[in-house]
Amino acid sequence: AHAHSELPPWLRRRAQLQDAGAGSAALVGATVLSLALANFGPTADAWLQFWETPLGPAIGHHRLSVRGWINEALMAVFFFIVGLEIKLELRVGALASVRKAALPCIAALGGMLTPMAVYVGVQALLGGGTLAALAVPMATDIAFAMAIYGFFRRRMPPSASAFLLTLATVDDLGAIAVLATAYASQVAPAFLGAAAAVAATMAAVGRTGTSDLRLFAAGGGALWWCLLRAGVNADVAGVIAAFCVSTRAVFRERSGGGDSSAGEPLVHRAVARLTPLSSFVIMPLFALANTAVRVGGGA
Repeated sequence: AHAHSELPPWLRRRAQLQDAGAGSAALVGATVLSLALANFGPTADAWLQFWETPLGPAIGHHRLSVRGWINEALMAVFFFIVGLEIKLELRVGALASVRKAALPCIAALGGMLTPMAVYVGVQALLGGGTLAALAVPMATDIAFAMAIYGFFRRRMPPSASAFLLTLATVDDLGAIAVLATAYASQVAPAFLGAAAAVAATMAAVGRTGTSDLRLFAAGGGALWWCLLRAGVNADVAGVIAAFCVSTRAVFRERSGGGDSSAGEPLVHRAVARLTPLSSFVIMPLFALANTAVRVGGGA
């Protein structure tokens, strides 16, 4: 409540709605709407084709579709917010000790390996199958996982949020790592090197304790472009950029006379202002784009 009182009025109302589960409801509602439009005869073809429509100029070998811009670009902002929350928990929160941080990471690893082991077992027992889809059952979608959590946030201990965020994010990053190493095509080592250089630069800037988020936005944008040109999942740029932001950085408003007001932790400020954008714009768009699928028949 204290954090909400420090927000400008236009953000305060959205933060209160998020606490009430409105963001989760928006994501579930978008899912239902998209599935309905994708499976209703008069709208199905147009709805499905819309998300595959190329948008904007080609970036190297990539010509992103409408869905691609959401999954690759907007989701980088989502991962930036999640990365900030996880780093805060790792530094001063429920995951500050190695023992506490290890538990969700081990759980995520088990959540990836166990379904893959079941898949291998089924293929071995039934015969005639293939291991080509080995990585398919390992993926858990963090966006939908956190949406379900959002419905029960008020009835669960705060530590549950840190645990679930870390578990779901590590699982998602594991899936991204598999995609990047096992399924990536036309990987460009030069751009991977450039991405590493940008990340190292952002880390160095973060260690100075700067409170200028524009530096991290610019660095994150450059990192995103390098990763996309490198042929790997670019949305991970959000997590990398977030981990470069110092939890000790403090933002201070300057009055007309140049005097600084009381400081506000930069991580808290960024999360408070970006979460409504994620909850009410990015996540519903993500659901609309990725649940536009036909159900039944030969799908």
